[in-house]
Amino acid sequence: MKMNLRQKFIQAGCEALLIIPTTVIVAFLFNHFYQHGIPIIARERPIAIDSTMSISIETSIIQEPMAIPLAQAYQLFQTRQALFLDARSLEVYEFGHIPGARLFTWNNPETPVEIPETIDKQQLIITYCSDETCDKSIELAYFLFENGFQNVRILYEGWEKWTAANYPIEKGQ
Repeated sequence: MKMNLRQKFIQAGCEALLIIPTTVIVAFLFNHFYQHGIPIIARERPIAIDSTMSISIETSIIQEPMAIPLAQAYQLFQTRQALFLDARSLEVYEFGHIPGARLFTWNNPETPVEIPETIDKQQLIITYCSDETCDKSIELAYFLFENGFQNVRILYEGWEKWTAANYPIEKGQ
């Protein structure tokens, strides 16, 4: 017996109703048991603003990475008291970055990353990425902090506010 178009459409719909939920369940199970699975609910990392921080920073032990106001970050940039780490991609970094900032591309907090030995664990480090919606600088700051870097700050406003303030920029590598 030949099926007409309507019957084929109904059969395809029934098959889809079986295949789609099965695929979703298998994907969730794989993700759950996979070592580098993506969290279903995003883990929020609170960041406190360090507005009392002295501009002439010596090494200070903090409990967790804190956000640093743009004006303070700029003063530390001018006095060369901090190492800026750009968490964005190479292409974006080459298009423009804070002068002297080192590229430390941050893609996935679950992927092991080697920290260059040339970065001193006692040095003041300021991480940044594109803007307030970019979490790469926050994840990078926590990664560094969890790996023994005790003086880490986050330029939460990021590159967008830095350029909006007409602070110096550099292009290329």
